Amino acid sequence: IKRTSKPIKQDKVNIGLIGAGNFTKSVILPNLQKVDGYELVGLCTATGVSANSVGKKYDFKYITTSSDEIFQNSEINSVFVTTRHNEHAKAVLNAIKYKKHIFVEKPLCIYEEELEAIKEAYDGSVIVQVGFNRRFAPLIEKLKKELANSSMSINYRVNAGIIPKDVWIQDREIGGGRIIGEICHFIDTCSFLIGSEVEEVIAFDITKSDKSIPDEDNVSILLKYENGSTATITYFAYGDSGMPKEYIEVFANGVSAVLNDFRELIIYKNGKKERTKTANQDKGFVNEFKAFKDAVKNGVDAVSFESIYNTTKTTFKILESLRRNKVIKVNSD
Repeated sequence: IKRTSKPIKQDKVNIGLIGAGNFTKSVILPNLQKVDGYELVGLCTATGVSANSVGKKYDFKYITTSSDEIFQNSEINSVFVTTRHNEHAKAVLNAIKYKKHIFVEKPLCIYEEELEAIKEAYDGSVIVQVGFNRRFAPLIEKLKKELANSSMSINYRVNAGIIPKDVWIQDREIGGGRIIGEICHFIDTCSFLIGSEVEEVIAFDITKSDKSIPDEDNVSILLKYENGSTATITYFAYGDSGMPKEYIEVFANGVSAVLNDFRELIIYKNGKKERTKTANQDKGFVNEFKAFKDAVKNGVDAVSFESIYNTTKTTFKILESLRRNKVIKVNSD
């Protein structure tokens, strides 16, 4: 991945926000508000109806229905994109074109051709960050320090819950499906802990006679990393919602650890057990927005583009492995 220049440093982080759906209103904006140093300038939504209340509540300077107006505004140096998934790739390409730093909710894009177009356009002059918030969770950061970059094996179990087939996320052309739209999260977390990139992947889904949800919504994925580590991601839609959503086990050189739903971390080391509990579940949203702000101000990526590219490419290779029933190399070209 060629970088012909370094990211532009900015004294201020002036935001143009594209998209104001439920996730933006309930998660993005409330957590963004907790971080000093952001100036909310322009808000763009498809209709403008819901935008008025959001615009007033968060004191945006103006509201528009034209994303071009956001990208072409000279006051805005950073764009947040929280639209439906099929609009992400175009927004990222626009950000690179107009030299705007960009934070785009996951996924980066929903087709491999889009990923390659972004890779081709990317020159390193802007920060490109995807909403992989879990790597910024305090308990994940604590666990990472304990592992000290040794080779390891991770088991990541996700009790994801059902999303009906008629919801837009399940539409291949709008949401991309759950492997592209959600499992990218867990790949990124594993890659962060392991400190390497995925080299090969094989995946199997559960074949059910009841086709109310896609087979790929219940999937077992094995990732082999360049540094010799492995990660197994088991993602289930058809479990019971009473079970906590995420459970991670890590086995490294002389260290074992369990992270239970971002609420409790237990580290086993030298025959002893250290437990850390948090009062509230923290999946890293505030830290993620601090990291993006620092990246824009300092001109240094919080997450490398190479890592984002590898994670996104891996999701497409998981689908290919399911289709072809074999091990797939991530960087086969």
